[in-house]
Order: sequence, then C-alpha cells, then structure tokens
Amino acid sequence: MNPIMQAAAFTEHQRQQREAFALTRLRDELLKHKVHAELRDNDSALVIHRPGGAGLPMWVFVGYGGAYCSW
Repeated sequence: MNPIMQAAAFTEHQRQQREAFALTRLRDELLKHKVHAELRDNDSALVIHRPGGAGLPMWVFVGYGGAYCSW
C-alpha cells in the first residue's frame, strides 16, 4: 500500500471512530432516560426501539461531515 493510500485508510478509520463515539454518547444519554437503544453494524448505526416493541425502530446515522445525526 502506498503512502497516500495509507493516509486515506487512516483518515477513514479516524472518521469511523469519531462516528462510533458520537453514537455511543447518544446511546448512553438515551439509556439514562430509559430509552432502549443499541449500536449496530460495526458501530456505524444506532437503532432505537419503541417502548413495548410496537412499531418500527428508528435508525440513527452520523452524517454531514460528523456535525449532525440523521434518521
């Protein structure tokens, strides 16, 4: 792997770590309020389950350069 490819892979890894950290922080805050949420897909998404299992879950992703979450 050439140095440019190594730098790109390292940058991508750092981005994935930042996104996973943001989703982990969101999950932890939701759990404090007794909202069932769990990390999925190699920590790239957060799934939030509705109380009592009714309806569809909500999926949360980090987007817009890491500045926002989308669902």
